[in-house]
Amino acid sequence: MRWKSATTLLAAALLLAAAEAQEPIIPTNLSASSALPVVQPPGRPAVGIALEGGGALGIAHIGVLQWLEERHIPVDRISGTSMGSLVGALYASGDTPAQMRALAVSDAFTRVFTLQTPYADSSFRRRQDRRQLPDAFTIGLRHRLTLRNALLTDRGVNEFLTVNLPNYNSDELDYNQLPIPFRCVATDLNTLATVTFASGPLPQAVRASISIPGVFPPVQDRNGHYLVDGGILDNLPTDVLKHDLHADIIIAIRLEDAPLANSDTTSIVGVLDRAFDAGIQRNASQAEQLADLVIHVPVASFSATDYARAAALIDAGYKAAEQNRAALLRYALDADGWKAYLAARESRHRPHPGVLLEVRVEGPKPKPDPGAVREVLRDL
Repeated sequence: MRWKSATTLLAAALLLAAAEAQEPIIPTNLSASSALPVVQPPGRPAVGIALEGGGALGIAHIGVLQWLEERHIPVDRISGTSMGSLVGALYASGDTPAQMRALAVSDAFTRVFTLQTPYADSSFRRRQDRRQLPDAFTIGLRHRLTLRNALLTDRGVNEFLTVNLPNYNSDELDYNQLPIPFRCVATDLNTLATVTFASGPLPQAVRASISIPGVFPPVQDRNGHYLVDGGILDNLPTDVLKHDLHADIIIAIRLEDAPLANSDTTSIVGVLDRAFDAGIQRNASQAEQLADLVIHVPVASFSATDYARAAALIDAGYKAAEQNRAALLRYALDADGWKAYLAARESRHRPHPGVLLEVRVEGPKPKPDPGAVREVLRDL
């Protein structure tokens, strides 16, 4: 999946060395969860969907979910990695495909992935540095030149997640009790193993899952471990659907990568990017073997930063689902069954906000009221 840039790959090599200087940002909570809810109407198999990571390409998942809802095909379990975790979390927490589409086609995503702290919030020294140095470099005391451990600050994404998942931000949150039971995956740099989130504040779990190495700073959990993007080891978490969420039917959404191009072999950028892809493609291909149905979304003509093409990406996902119409319609519910499914999903919707996430950001802390949050997002 072409969601790593050359600068990402080079910066990733510095993550472990820089980790000691990174403040603990988001503690994880992996406590045991309650029993999974019984599917409605009862007696049918539980349908699970795995959403692959891929930067902006993951927006295509919204189109698949829209197609499924229009044809009364239930989604009883969701797992996701990276952008798949973000789309999955929004849907699992109660957002409709129409609401997610409206969010995706707005400028929210491009504002979130800001290269640095807003200029107005920077100190005088940092403003001077910005005029003279590339974004990845910082001048410290005694004019010492250092390379940051990430290209993007996480201020925008933290605010985005807090604003868009406000009702699911408590430490006691059990993901089995979301409108749709949910899991997302991150990678632990200390143990070199996957971490599956089953409880705790949902914005925190998604933040860890989308921490692309070298792009976003790694996330430190309460045990002192550093977490980055789950796609490194498990970019298509069908295993989580099967072994943790116990889905009877597993549907995997693959975001088809572009074939090897001449540009991939004529520069260090292309070679490193393509080589990094090899591991991600392999773990996703292995994950397909657990799926009962794989929906391949052709996104080779898009890039992982094409957030401005959200509408076209959603359309690509919708068309890919249509190509699998016959296989998918086997799981469709009749009118009464669909009504029972929606009622059960709505009964688990949280009507009141939980405990708000404390986010540490560069510069002045934003005020907690929604108006101030919207103002911050407009300034990014």
